[in-house]
Amino acid sequence: MSLNVNPGQVFHCPHCDHESVVRTKVRFDGWVRNGQDLICGLCQATVVQDYGQAPSLSDRDQADTARKSAAASFLGLSSPVGQACQPASLLGEAEEACFCRDCRHFTRHPFQCRCGLWNKVVEPMNDCERFERLTRKDHES
Repeated sequence: MSLNVNPGQVFHCPHCDHESVVRTKVRFDGWVRNGQDLICGLCQATVVQDYGQAPSLSDRDQADTARKSAAASFLGLSSPVGQACQPASLLGEAEEACFCRDCRHFTRHPFQCRCGLWNKVVEPMNDCERFERLTRKDHES
């Protein structure tokens, strides 16, 4: 049985004989989306099977490319979508990243990262005016 209804619409369900709201339910085959049905909000009975079409792979690829292009233009990157961007180029030539994670005073710990200089909790991506670059010699000691 198939009715002419849309998601969110109030209708009279022939299965439970009550007035209800149409809901969508996505069908999966394992981890892959298999389709979408419209169901009764009360009794969960299927009202319309295969509502709409799942986007084809080419549609998904086009949407993915559009999202990447939008993100690249937002960040001011001029590289084509298929190529990897160079994050360091965003800082410019004169600037140097001074993140706590690269500082010799940064103490790594799985639960709480600390700064040995300030003796306080820090985030790895924080920056500091007293930054001292971590060297290979610091790694060995």
